[in-house]
Amino acid sequence: MIPKCVMMIGSKESFFIKVLVKKIQGSGESSGIEAGYVPASKADITAKWDKCGILTYYMESGEVIDEALIRFLAKKLEEGNKQLILVGEAADTSPVLSQLPKDRVYKVFDRPLDNDEYIQVVTEFFNRDTTGETRKSVLIIDDDTNYMGLVRQWLKVKYKVSMACSGQQAFKWFENNTADLILLDFEMPDVSGPQVLKMLHDNESTRDIPVFFLTGRTDLAGVSDSNELNCIGFLQKTIGQDELLKVIADFFGSNN
Repeated sequence: MIPKCVMMIGSKESFFIKVLVKKIQGSGESSGIEAGYVPASKADITAKWDKCGILTYYMESGEVIDEALIRFLAKKLEEGNKQLILVGEAADTSPVLSQLPKDRVYKVFDRPLDNDEYIQVVTEFFNRDTTGETRKSVLIIDDDTNYMGLVRQWLKVKYKVSMACSGQQAFKWFENNTADLILLDFEMPDVSGPQVLKMLHDNESTRDIPVFFLTGRTDLAGVSDSNELNCIGFLQKTIGQDELLKVIADFFGSNN
């Protein structure tokens, strides 16, 4: 279960941010939800990262967020599998949204903000997690970013999807996250898929995560047996969206 806390980010702790924090903590609807202001800096956000379940960035009128900070947030949201609520005037939020992963932006509110609607959205977000309605998490590990992005687009309609371009990046992601399933490219440069799988099995925190291999090979005769590698099986990269969704849904269904 994710931490029941809202990280309220802003360039300054304005009157409006203080009001939102108090409303979150004092509202009957949002009972049990914590909230706190965090300055818009990499260090401050990182320090509070693991304690928050969702982020809200409250933009002041005419505020321009530094591009380095936006890139930082985009990366952290992807790696941490978290969601962001963005509040601001349309002219200010539009440039920010163009640089953030669409599936990591939970909601956008225009100013002036309807506080009650905001509280309702935050409450519903945490209620979904409490009742077990949150989605299964799938991590894709593949050096082909175009293919990986395509698969993420396919899967994000039903699952929380994260991506890593290498085994090293995947293990960095696993420092603060976990996954219910891994889709692992069989043939990668430097460290191959089977080598990454062995590393996963040798690590106590990842050894039990099920793995499907992805392969571009149409002839699987030369690929090692799935039992030998201790994986679920192999999926050819020619697989279509509907078939892939069915394979994953069947897997989760049979393992619930």
